[in-house]
Amino acid sequence: RERFGDSFWTNEKDILRNDKPWYASSSEWSDMQFQAINKLLNRYDLSSNIGEKFYYRLLNSQKPTLLSDEKWIALQKEASKLFMAEISKEITRYIELGKLADFFKLGKPKALSVKSWSDFEESLVEVSIEKLLPKHIQEEGIVRILDPNNTILKSFPTEIVDKIRELARK
Repeated sequence: RERFGDSFWTNEKDILRNDKPWYASSSEWSDMQFQAINKLLNRYDLSSNIGEKFYYRLLNSQKPTLLSDEKWIALQKEASKLFMAEISKEITRYIELGKLADFFKLGKPKALSVKSWSDFEESLVEVSIEKLLPKHIQEEGIVRILDPNNTILKSFPTEIVDKIRELARK
């Protein structure tokens, strides 16, 4: 590590590179890449947008050429775990409907399992319905939901809006 400045350990472009610096052997570089990526995964990321967080970007990245498959799989598992933990926390924490609607715009990360993505989508739909159509909603709230010009509902996917309106009619 002494051969590198601190910028190496925090610069995503450098640690995901496919070639190695001339002063490191292939095995040294593989170890250094693994450690640096792991460090970036586990640092506190101030970004409020999940799509900008390093673990999300890593799940959409190609494996660096010199990094072993075993190490890459371990990093992807860690990134998946971090993504699912963060998304779970964010979905249950947010009361603001606009933020919930933004989660529907996230694309499935390439390396995330279909099951994990499906679980995420299910919980997002459930929370959205609970927030938009609470159990003790008053009549004027139902009327607003049924209004085709409802601006809040326009930011949600059509299938969710249809489901919410169907529940509101019942």
